[in-house]
Amino acid sequence: MEELQQKYNTLLLKEEYHQQEVDYLLETAKEWETDNANLEKQLVEERSKVRKMEEEHGVVLNLLRKKKDAVYWKEELERMAKGERLSVRKVQTELENEIKLIEQDDEQSILQAVGLIDQIFKTRKERDIFGELEVPADKFYGAGTARLQCQTSFKIGSPEDRMPLPVIHAFGLLKKAAALVNTEFGLDKKLADAISQAADDVVNGKLDDHFPLLVWHASAWDTNVNEVISNRAIENMGGNLGSKTPVHPDAHVNMSQTANATFQSAMHISVSIEIHSRLLPALKKLRAALNSKAEECKDDFKIGRTHTQDAVPLTLGQEFCTYVQQLENLIARVESTLPHLCQLVVGTGLNTSKGFAEKLATTVTELTKLRFVISPIKFKVPAAPDALAEVHKALTTVAEVFLKMGSFLGSGLRCGLGEHSLSEDEPENLNSHREAITIVVSQVLCNQGAVTVGGSNVKFEHDFFKPILARTVLHSTRLLSESADSFTEQCVNGIVANKEKTVTVGESPYMFKFL
Repeated sequence: MEELQQKYNTLLLKEEYHQQEVDYLLETAKEWETDNANLEKQLVEERSKVRKMEEEHGVVLNLLRKKKDAVYWKEELERMAKGERLSVRKVQTELENEIKLIEQDDEQSILQAVGLIDQIFKTRKERDIFGELEVPADKFYGAGTARLQCQTSFKIGSPEDRMPLPVIHAFGLLKKAAALVNTEFGLDKKLADAISQAADDVVNGKLDDHFPLLVWHASAWDTNVNEVISNRAIENMGGNLGSKTPVHPDAHVNMSQTANATFQSAMHISVSIEIHSRLLPALKKLRAALNSKAEECKDDFKIGRTHTQDAVPLTLGQEFCTYVQQLENLIARVESTLPHLCQLVVGTGLNTSKGFAEKLATTVTELTKLRFVISPIKFKVPAAPDALAEVHKALTTVAEVFLKMGSFLGSGLRCGLGEHSLSEDEPENLNSHREAITIVVSQVLCNQGAVTVGGSNVKFEHDFFKPILARTVLHSTRLLSESADSFTEQCVNGIVANKEKTVTVGESPYMFKFL
């Protein structure tokens, strides 16, 4: 009996100990929720993930618990709340790749997985004018970018709102051109080559994941690019990331440049490239397809329509000719915006050698095969983004024509139904692509509102709306380019005159009333 009493007392003590543990954990969790009110939803999700991973990978989690204390996980939750969710997703992906070996109780594989997690979560310390800051060890951006990205008070947007990649790639072109030109003004040839090579990686999209800032950040874009190119060059030269040696982001990558001017120039370069490489070819292809249909249907009569009423007869060819001429005008209108768009403002004269700006424009021209010049008044372009506003107004005209074109299969009271159809036995294609192009038009016309507000709200010599201007103009350019390509290939190329219908209309008394 005495022995049972002792065992009972022992169990009571264990129960009390476990209750204390539970109370402690509950108290700790309550403190976390109090200190991190904004993380409540994230904490619930992470607890759910932990429970699921406990069931599937208990061995790994036990090792992790021994290795990681509560403070570590709290910091990780805070980092995730600030937008650094990529590392967590990467951990989960890598863990899934290790599951098979882990389930076999392979201790070496488990340790490899733990080491991999350590590597992913590893950080390095960098310093800027505000002090020291931890930066993800696998990223090329530095303290300047990380400081802005990790602002606890800045909780606007998501990773989908990052700066459009064409602007980032244009920055790479600009920095490469500046490095090549700066060799004539004192930059060491070895450093210039390293910067040029790193800038090529930016242009080619190899470093897209190293630009985390969102368009809602009104600054630090030039800093982000300078840090990435600097650290990439340092890595290629065998140095330590974050050391700023031998390639310094400001003294070398940003030599002879200013942040306000480089961002404006990168915007102009990116939009110019998109217009030349995507929009104009798409419009010309659509014009050629419509011209071909105009010739093909020149003898096919139909009833004209005005105000949804039957009107004077015309041929399908004449109808297509209308769109051909509109496309001609659109192409000319878009091309007319390019002289202003292809003006750069780098090399304002502050901390810049004489002749740098002109040589830079020449180098950018050689790299892009497009003609760029220096703005005659370098302080005008950053303070007045008129060129982008002008481009988008041309894009809205393109959209308006597309709206007419996507709706041109209407009908009158007596005639007009079924005058043309797709040559394939897929009539639904015609409607789906007509609908798509008109939906795109609605988005482009809405984008014009953002451009109008952004272009008119310049404060003195600075327009902090530049990121949204760049994003909006590039968005409209891409949508119209892809819509034109799709409409040409999936709709216009397949349209044929319905001979039976047009002949019937042509022979009707109503047709001859007009003839």
